[in-house]
Amino acid sequence: GEVVAIAPAQPDHRILVVDDLPDNLQLLSELLSSVGFSIRQARNGAEAVSIWQQWQPHLIWMDLLMPVMDGYDALKRIRALEASRQKQERTIVVALTASVLMEKKNEILAFGFDAYMVKPYEISEIWATLRQHLGVAFVYETPGTAERGQSGGLTAARPMFAEEASASPNDEALFNGLSEVWLRDLFEAANALKGKRVQRLIDQLPEEAADTARRLRQWADAYQFERICERVRPYL
Repeated sequence: GEVVAIAPAQPDHRILVVDDLPDNLQLLSELLSSVGFSIRQARNGAEAVSIWQQWQPHLIWMDLLMPVMDGYDALKRIRALEASRQKQERTIVVALTASVLMEKKNEILAFGFDAYMVKPYEISEIWATLRQHLGVAFVYETPGTAERGQSGGLTAARPMFAEEASASPNDEALFNGLSEVWLRDLFEAANALKGKRVQRLIDQLPEEAADTARRLRQWADAYQFERICERVRPYL
C-alpha cells in the first residue's frame, strides 16, 4: 500500500530539503509535508548551513551541485559545527545526485554523507531512507481503508486519499487508444516525480479522454506517481 501518514505517537521530525531547482525542491517538500513532516527549504549550501544552525533538522536531503555553496562544502561546514558543539546530535545527510557511477557512490559516503539517492528517485526509496535512518513508522493505505476509515487500527490520514483506497473497476480501460509516445512521456515524468510535467501532459489530452484526465489529476494531486506508473506500465 502507499504511505498516507506518519504513524501516531512518534517524535516530530524536522527535515530540510536543499536544491537549487524549484521543481525538485517543491515536489520533495510537498510530498514530505503531505504525510506530516516539518519541512524547511534552502536553495543552496550557504542557506542550508544557516537553517541547520537555527533549526537543527534531523535529516537533510542535500543536492550536490548548487551555486553559492555546493552540497559537499555545506556538509563539511555542518560536520565541523557538529564537532565543535558538544552533545550535538548528528544530522543525517542524504546526497541527491544525478550520477550513478559506483566509485562516485563510494566517494559520497566516504565524504561523510549517510546515504545517497540518484535522481530521478522513486517515492518508495524516499520512505525507505526515512525508515532506515530516522526509524520513522508509516501508516499505509490498505484496500477498503475508505469505507472503514481504519487501517490496521490506525485512522488513515487526509480525505484526499479516501476515494483512492481502491482502484475503480473502469481504471483498466483508462489508457485505451492513447498514443504510445504520450504514455511513455507520462510514465517517465511520473517515475521522475516531475509533477508539473505530469500536469502539462494531462492538459494535452483531448475532450474525449476527460475521464482519464480527471483520474490522472486526482492521482497527481495526491502525489500518487507510483500508481500512475503502475497503471501505464502494461501499455508500454
